[in-house]
Amino acid sequence: MEDFSTTHVATILGSAVLAALIAFFSKGREERMTCVAEERRRWRARLREIASRTSALAERRNDADGKTMESLRALAADLETRLNPSDSFDQKIVGEMKNI
Repeated sequence: MEDFSTTHVATILGSAVLAALIAFFSKGREERMTCVAEERRRWRARLREIASRTSALAERRNDADGKTMESLRALAADLETRLNPSDSFDQKIVGEMKNI
């Protein structure tokens, strides 16, 4: 009878440890996913801001003084650092940005 109780206790403790480990790793994964999602949200917002400012400045580029062109170059550099240099589509975006 004693062996049965020891086996029960070991099973219950083992199950509790396993449940705690699963909860720990699930919580960590959830927090990482939340963090990644928030970072992507900020990244997209910054890309929208760059696109908006570039569009506004590009309309004035023919009348551009040095400051407007300098701002466009700074936006192009900022955009380039936020895109994937190995992706052909991203490379095209950066190339077009530099042609403005």
